[in-house]
Amino acid sequence: MGQRCHGECYRAWLEVDIANHHLIGLKDASVSIGGERVFSNVSLNIHSRDRLALVGRNGAGKSTLASLIAGRRDLDSGTRWESGHVSIGYLHQTPNFGQCKTLGEFVEQHVRLHEARKVAAGLGFDPTLRVNGASGGEIRRAAISVVLAAEPDLLILDEPTNHLDLNAILWLENKLESTRAALILISHDRAILKRLTRRTVWIDRGYVRQVHQGYTHFEDWQEQLFEQEVASRKKLEKSIRAETVWAVEGISARRKRNQRRLAELQRLRAQRREMQRHSEFGRIKIAEDLSKSRILIDAHDISKRFGPQPLVNCFSLRVRRGDRVALLGPNGCGKTTLIRLLCGSLAADSGTIKWPVRTKIATFEQIRDTHDADMSVREFLCGRGSHASDRMDQIAVGESKRHVISYLNDFLFSSHQIESPLKSLSGGERARLELARIMAQPSNVLVLDEPTNDLDMETLELLQELLSHYKGAVLMVSHDREFLDRTATSIVACTKGGQWIETIGGWTDYLSRHDIKAITIPKARHRRPPQKSDKETTPAKSLTFTETYRLQEIERLLPVKEVELAELSKKIAQRGADLENQVELDGAYLEISKLQEQIDALEVEWLYLFEKRDSAPSH
Repeated sequence: MGQRCHGECYRAWLEVDIANHHLIGLKDASVSIGGERVFSNVSLNIHSRDRLALVGRNGAGKSTLASLIAGRRDLDSGTRWESGHVSIGYLHQTPNFGQCKTLGEFVEQHVRLHEARKVAAGLGFDPTLRVNGASGGEIRRAAISVVLAAEPDLLILDEPTNHLDLNAILWLENKLESTRAALILISHDRAILKRLTRRTVWIDRGYVRQVHQGYTHFEDWQEQLFEQEVASRKKLEKSIRAETVWAVEGISARRKRNQRRLAELQRLRAQRREMQRHSEFGRIKIAEDLSKSRILIDAHDISKRFGPQPLVNCFSLRVRRGDRVALLGPNGCGKTTLIRLLCGSLAADSGTIKWPVRTKIATFEQIRDTHDADMSVREFLCGRGSHASDRMDQIAVGESKRHVISYLNDFLFSSHQIESPLKSLSGGERARLELARIMAQPSNVLVLDEPTNDLDMETLELLQELLSHYKGAVLMVSHDREFLDRTATSIVACTKGGQWIETIGGWTDYLSRHDIKAITIPKARHRRPPQKSDKETTPAKSLTFTETYRLQEIERLLPVKEVELAELSKKIAQRGADLENQVELDGAYLEISKLQEQIDALEVEWLYLFEKRDSAPSH
């Protein structure tokens, strides 16, 4: 009876898994905000088991499109439809806690607390924490737990990795890979987008383009579109406005410089490794001419504790010009404490730290509500004159002066934003403005604490380029794995008991050299079919003749289906930039979606038969 129930449950589950259906659709959707078009004539279908990356600049309309899909915003024109009742789990960038006093109270407004804690055990959060005293990471964990516990048909996650440490990011990535819900992901974390997505929707200057490929292929596809646009522009009799030219050609030029920057990064890592080797074995004496020394921070056997456990225990580090040192570890391990020790804003309990006389430290901080919200972007950078009527348009950049419009153009601001108040800026735009401020200050040590939060892809590329040209040293805290691979010359990671170790290279180099059981998570497997209860202990039977034949057939079919998917995706990618064929493309996307789900179903069936065969007793 148990075996028959097992088989019937599996077949019923498999039939549901194979069934493909539309969840939500938009047709000719248009939205304007404040009289300005965000996007228009958007047609988009969301299917079961979709894995969709939603990308674009900050302010391009990613969250607006996500809210349209979720049915939480009205269309100016066009239609939205649902296939029956579709349950949607929506994670906002800034969850609304209303009148809730604790995280637990917030969770229980939506789901049962024990269910949320069980589903999101790998995240963990303290339900007794008061909302007004919780960190950004604690708030994020609670909000994600609510969304996952509801087990919706469609997950829409807007910047889910913001404020999470690497442990939590890896757990969440693994959890999302195994979910059977459709997934729409807005994130600056390129590593999670590359792993999880199979379709990319790009919002760019009011147009919505899509390609049935994951984010792994996005940059190549984007580059092709830019090249087509530049070629078309040259044929026009009238020139396109300067901002558009700069947007396209500037991004393209930065991307073409990417390989050169990465080559330079490899050279710096090799140089850093060689310096470390000489320091460890040669014990070279460094000249005491502090004004000319290449060593900007020299820490020896420093320790710091708050309470019984040390956060930093007998740690030594030399930071030289050109170093980009990334601090890595779970939230609360002491990364901020270590940075404050190295920069001199916190005294060590023991050990010594030396700085050259001319060490100048610039620190990246988010623009918070403590600033005058009505202050304009220009006033934030240039200051206000002695009289209200005074207007200051020049900004001191090092020892020279630049016009504020020209300077802000380098940081992806348009000229019409110069007089915009701070309160009108998005989180990413505020981060960019803060970068513009600290980059104008003379410094030889730059401190970046979670600089990638709220940044879009283009701003991340800009930040990477700025760091590649910066003449001083950089101390940074980031959980963005790809950002670390593209910028860091070494990683200083927290282990147990306040111990910190330095590894030359980026995140991938660190992974290859250390056994990090605390943060590595085994790759998710497809959901297994229902298992027998503990009471049913009858031995597993070997495959029947029909099942053996089916297993062989699946092993033959899978490679064929994968080739079909690759060829069809390649053909559609060539036509993805043609906005006039949107209806035709939607039909092609549906065909590919069905093909992908057939592959998923075959893989699940193969796993069931394979495990049944391997678990059967040998004779």
